[in-house]
Amino acid sequence: MAGNKFNSSGAGWPQLSPAGQRRLSIAGTHRRWARGDDLIREAEPACGVLLIKRGRVKISSATPCGRHVIMAIRGPGDLLGESAAIDGRSRSATVTALTDVDAISLTGKEFTELLRTAPDVVFELLVMLTGRLRESTKRRLELSVYDVPTRTARWLLDAAAQGEPINGGPGYAIRLTQTELADAVGASRVSVANALRVWREEEVIATSRAVFRVLKPEVLRGWAYHDH
Repeated sequence: MAGNKFNSSGAGWPQLSPAGQRRLSIAGTHRRWARGDDLIREAEPACGVLLIKRGRVKISSATPCGRHVIMAIRGPGDLLGESAAIDGRSRSATVTALTDVDAISLTGKEFTELLRTAPDVVFELLVMLTGRLRESTKRRLELSVYDVPTRTARWLLDAAAQGEPINGGPGYAIRLTQTELADAVGASRVSVANALRVWREEEVIATSRAVFRVLKPEVLRGWAYHDH
């Protein structure tokens, strides 16, 4: 299923162009994972890259105390594992399927050979990695500057950009628990629950077991960018 037309802020998560994605698809092998499977495991040796074609995944990293914090949710068109494939270091995060997932898998050798023979893909990769570095810098700034409702609204908006309808209901659905959301925005579960309660009462979001549904993204955007 293609990604939805939701746009959190206009910037978007950087991806390879359709032409670049076709180059990877030709060079790689199609693979499938079931919901709940780990596509990539943190700390394991790098063995290649994945280009998501269908489905959604969450990217998480373990803290020193053993908790797994969700860093992002990604979907069709996203390239995963490229940093470890380039520098040869171990995986920096775990990638878990939130739905059934189809992806193109390239071994480290296939990926580096593609980069040697396709300078246009190399340039796109540099642009993509630069964009991701900017996104990471923005996230760190948000943790130090914005309050919990603002951080939570921004995270939900970004996650909803990779969401999709569940069981035919309204809005854009995101599969995660309230604890995972609190860890993702660097706040206590109680603080996040307070913000969620206000948005539920205003029917901006709806929640069910381990699912958040963004019903009124324009209102949530007002909270995220201080226009409420």
